[in-house]
Amino acid sequence: MKTFAVILFLITAGVAPAQTPSTNTSPTVSTPYLQNPTADGMTVCFLAQAAEQVRVAWGVDTGAASAEAIPTEVAANGTVIPGTPWTMWKTRLTGLRPGGAYQYQVRYLLRFGGKDGTTTWYRFRAMDPQATTARFVVFNDLHHQDRTLAALMRFVNPDDYEFTVLLGDCLEAYPNETELFRAWRAYLDILNAAEKPCLFIRGNHDTRQSFANRLAYLVDSPSLSVAQPWGEDQWQFTLRAGPVWFLAMDTGEDENGVQTDPRTAYKHPEFWRDYRRRQAEWLKTLLATEAGSGTLWHLFLSHIPLYNNNEWDSPSSRESWEPILRDANLDLMLAGHDHEWKLLPKKTGGRPPWPVLIGGGLSPKKGSEEGTVMLVTADATTLRIRLLAASDGRELTEFKKTLTTNP
Repeated sequence: MKTFAVILFLITAGVAPAQTPSTNTSPTVSTPYLQNPTADGMTVCFLAQAAEQVRVAWGVDTGAASAEAIPTEVAANGTVIPGTPWTMWKTRLTGLRPGGAYQYQVRYLLRFGGKDGTTTWYRFRAMDPQATTARFVVFNDLHHQDRTLAALMRFVNPDDYEFTVLLGDCLEAYPNETELFRAWRAYLDILNAAEKPCLFIRGNHDTRQSFANRLAYLVDSPSLSVAQPWGEDQWQFTLRAGPVWFLAMDTGEDENGVQTDPRTAYKHPEFWRDYRRRQAEWLKTLLATEAGSGTLWHLFLSHIPLYNNNEWDSPSSRESWEPILRDANLDLMLAGHDHEWKLLPKKTGGRPPWPVLIGGGLSPKKGSEEGTVMLVTADATTLRIRLLAASDGRELTEFKKTLTTNP
């Protein structure tokens, strides 16, 4: 808690905390971060501008971080991010034991000067599908404002989360890509993403900005590849964390305010409708395999809510996916986009067919940042989500469901 308070104070005062990616808009290397967690694997990502021969030394966490305690060193795969001085280095660690504790260190050679470099030692745990509890936090609509994230993290304890989810519109930084990279590195530091995986779900503003067709370079996701053409990129994924299974879908651009010819409108509605229909085929195949079976709680995550009480919904997402989702046994939908938090109850025989919790964001009406954080906890009897405000940490609302009651 003290660490996040210090970070917030320094950012507010205009002083960057020492030895973090936020200290320099163009550092040589950034702190590594974890992506694509599974029961038997984890991806270590490492952004660098002048690093070569990048490797990851790793092994079981014995409590002694030293070269002698690490039996394995794996070479990273580097990919230059087009139009930037950055290279993304990725290393997939495999053969992990579900729930097992591991440690790692990134090692590299600086291109200029030939000096060896190393990061500090970091620790993480592999996902455990058999765990009896799960804890994670969800943020939405940060719009590259790491100050909002730092404010929210004042009210999040390290034990409150095992991983984080960025639920869309968190990397809007057009047309300034330098600001996007600065915000991304700041997020990762604040969230301790070197030790706790940070999952990224794309929002509609993330699809508009100048870096949109290169965002895939920054993340590692089960079905996503930088080689996929625009519109065929697959940002959707599923994850099992103990008693929780969640399904993350990409709603793309919103359909609000499209009054012009849909073939020429800047939001390209026909393009995104085709995109959602392709995801529907993926969804059919997924649910036909009984995905999520054996888990107590099923969550659906998307940036744009499929159901809402105003015009900011996503009708073609709802039309394409709702008939398929009825077989998913969903307990709750989580979303953002609206910039005004709300909890919509389930309507038996009507819409929404599942309860929907929408996080808050920048509020033009109030002229202040009303960011929120969702604290998700689940165990063998209860699914609970608390929605806290950035301004003072007050609880705005709570969703709670037990195995013996219906919300």
